[in-house]
Amino acid sequence: GGKKRGVLWMYPASKWVSPFYFANHVAQSRSTENEPLIQLQGLLQEALPLCNDQQKGGRYAPHITLTHTRTLEEAESLKSDIMEWWKPVKFRCEEIYVLQRKGDDGQFQIVATIRLGRLAAENGASIERSEKPRAFVGMPQVEEDWVREERMKLKKRRNRGGRGRRSRRRSRSKEEGATS
Repeated sequence: GGKKRGVLWMYPASKWVSPFYFANHVAQSRSTENEPLIQLQGLLQEALPLCNDQQKGGRYAPHITLTHTRTLEEAESLKSDIMEWWKPVKFRCEEIYVLQRKGDDGQFQIVATIRLGRLAAENGASIERSEKPRAFVGMPQVEEDWVREERMKLKKRRNRGGRGRRSRRRSRSKEEGATS
């Protein structure tokens, strides 16, 4: 979430990952390559190569964002509270949503549904495109101002590392060319 604000998230580890790993260690561990969620993401990315924006450092880290907090301390406090009562959850993934976010409104919408396993076999079609993007039921349509502000700061930092640097290099090379 930035240097001052936090994002509380969970790593949905399967039975293949030791429960003693913390999220930041699991995401960096080479032993997770056989992790079912990572294998599934790899197969999906082969089918949808443009959907690769969740990779950090060339690796995909499955995660479930629980909340954004105003401070890092608040995120750490929430984490401690949750760890006191948290029990592992089992889930079966029968569908995957392909999401999009247009512009900077912050809310993701579903553009396609990919059925897996039994649902794919029963319905015949494994990928169903939405006629128009649809919101998640219960998802707020407008994000809070502080969340938007923090997301815009992150976007600005990312863009500074990309186009901003390239354009400065180009202008230097033009100046150098003019003086030679």
